[in-house]
Amino acid sequence: MIEKEVVRDNFSRAADSYDQYAVVQRYMAKKLDNYLQDIDEVDKVLEIGGGTGLFTELLINRFLGSNYLIVDISPKMIAKCRDKFRDYQQVKYLLADGERLKLEEKFDLIISNATFQWFENLKLALINLKEQLNEDGEIYFSIFGDKTFQELRSCFQEVKGEDSYSQKFFSKFELRRILAEEFRAVEIREEEYIERFPNVRDFLRATKKIGANSAKKDKPPLTPGLLKKIERKYMEKYREDNQIIVTHHLLFVRLQK
Repeated sequence: MIEKEVVRDNFSRAADSYDQYAVVQRYMAKKLDNYLQDIDEVDKVLEIGGGTGLFTELLINRFLGSNYLIVDISPKMIAKCRDKFRDYQQVKYLLADGERLKLEEKFDLIISNATFQWFENLKLALINLKEQLNEDGEIYFSIFGDKTFQELRSCFQEVKGEDSYSQKFFSKFELRRILAEEFRAVEIREEEYIERFPNVRDFLRATKKIGANSAKKDKPPLTPGLLKKIERKYMEKYREDNQIIVTHHLLFVRLQK
């Protein structure tokens, strides 16, 4: 389970450093934006997890005549976004948990980049969001899949006999199964994105700089001794050309109501 207060606080602390370190999220944003190219102009757009506006900028440039509601759980993140687009009167903001939205208005397009992995119950959240779509509306989102951080998970498993630290992600198969029950059309594309870092500490530091450190409930403390063992195992198994590799499993989803 996810602690939403931890999610909010992690992202608020990372608001000033997010744009610098969000390499994978920026890549995902561009890919997700490319998937929108066949959509005609839409009137009303809801973005869940707008953050600092990294994806919002692409949206606004693609649909110049649209009206936007940007939702985020972090007050500091949404303040960054608001400042970036302060001259755009068609952009409105809401500080809220996107998993539990109850809005009066309906939207033609609901979209989210690299946010839904922070939801406690993705299926229920998407059922709720479906009710806030217009009749021919669509949902597009990107999310991290189950192979994300597979190297780190493997090291925890070998060193400790279990991985009680890492957050769990859906596989493509699992995601399709839960979505096919609720939507008339489901399209999922996937790919792997590899990052490289000098060492494990730099990898974990970069993760913290974007607020993506684990928000899993009841996870045990990562002690200095355990971290050193994890580092040694990681360097032993997953080092190439004096750098460690980090896998990001990316899923891009299109849903029709």
